Amino acid sequence: GDTGTLTIAIENLGVAPQYFPLYIQAGTGNGGEISPIGDAVLIPEAEFAGGTIRTFVLELPSDELGEILYIGAFEAGEKEPNVRFANKNIKQGWLELGGI
Repeated sequence: GDTGTLTIAIENLGVAPQYFPLYIQAGTGNGGEISPIGDAVLIPEAEFAGGTIRTFVLELPSDELGEILYIGAFEAGEKEPNVRFANKNIKQGWLELGGI
């Protein structure tokens, strides 16, 4: 099916890089449960330095999009987002980007 591209910029507000492999994943939902979509982007250990902004490009299958788009950050092996975003629009660990 068709795909769309989502480009996001994330800032590491810490003073140190992440000390573990980190995955950035898009999610979608309709106000209830949130489901991951597309492929996750890997940030290898210690490659996201503190105080820096990184841009990530995610390919999203348009036929899987719900009404609301989210971004989650995961440590390797986790099934739910467990890396915190410093925003107020958090739901089930996911950062809500808004309606599609």
